[in-house]
Amino acid sequence: MDSTLISDLPLWISCLFLVTVFLSIALLLWSTRVSKSFSVFLICWGILHCVLAYNGFYQDTQSTPPRFAVVLIPVILILVFTLRKGSMNGLAQRRDVRKSTFLHTIRVPMEIFLASLFAFGLIPIEMTYHGFNFDIIAGISAPIVGILYWKDIIGRVGLIAWNVLGAVLILTIFSIAILSTEIPIQQFGFEQPNIGLLQFPFILLPAVVVPLVIHTHLSDIMLLCRKN
Repeated sequence: MDSTLISDLPLWISCLFLVTVFLSIALLLWSTRVSKSFSVFLICWGILHCVLAYNGFYQDTQSTPPRFAVVLIPVILILVFTLRKGSMNGLAQRRDVRKSTFLHTIRVPMEIFLASLFAFGLIPIEMTYHGFNFDIIAGISAPIVGILYWKDIIGRVGLIAWNVLGAVLILTIFSIAILSTEIPIQQFGFEQPNIGLLQFPFILLPAVVVPLVIHTHLSDIMLLCRKN
């Protein structure tokens, strides 16, 4: 689908998306003292994919290997690298797990945004809460769980269990999004594939926001398991 359809979307959809992106970064900075090098990397990473998407790089879904691999493979490698023991030792000194739970509230506007893209024919129904995406559960429960943990009403085990559930939910929708894209392994959305998230600026969802959510879940689980 042509990128002109993105520009034809109601302005509130793009505004909702951009607010979600900035809110995810703001909550990350609130819960974790990130280094200047990481901040610079995150900015450059986002700009890189925005430039590629703006120029239609990801919209060529017939290339081999699939161009979406430019997002997927580095994200996987970065997650593996940052979840190593050495990296986690440093993160333990910079992360406030009580605060990081609230980062997942961004999944409420994120799910509203995805439902809107479906309504305009840019993603399949499987990627929304009308289909197989139940990620909004994590978003709605995040502030509740965060407050309960902050007030010591639920303990470390309860927060670990919630993070495991949240990680399963976000990894499930991330997988569905990949399998809904017009690539050789496509399994969903043949009549209405995932083309919206391959365009500017929505590429920031799979390139930045979702990896931040996944990393926060997995790293919090590891940090909570290490606590005495």
